[in-house]
Amino acid sequence: MDGEVPPMNSPTYNGLIQVSKKDAQKAIRISKNCLNIQMPFPYAHMLATLVHINNYVLAVICGITMGGAIGRLHQVLSVGARSSTRRASDTRARSSA
Repeated sequence: MDGEVPPMNSPTYNGLIQVSKKDAQKAIRISKNCLNIQMPFPYAHMLATLVHINNYVLAVICGITMGGAIGRLHQVLSVGARSSTRRASDTRARSSA
């Protein structure tokens, strides 16, 4: 790692810092200019509409998925309850016979 970055008191280091500082200031200026430019109104409405449509579709898909999962769970639990009831009644019938 030694030798990759010149020592702080060398002119090369100061030159690198000056270039980096100028690049950073230029990037900050460009970013501030981008914030000052207003987004076109129709574009903003289109994005808002797409986000709303995406949310509605996602809600429907999640509802269908959850409904199916709950239905399967209900089916499994009701089948398990029926089979345990049958087992208990079969055991009672066998013991009484």
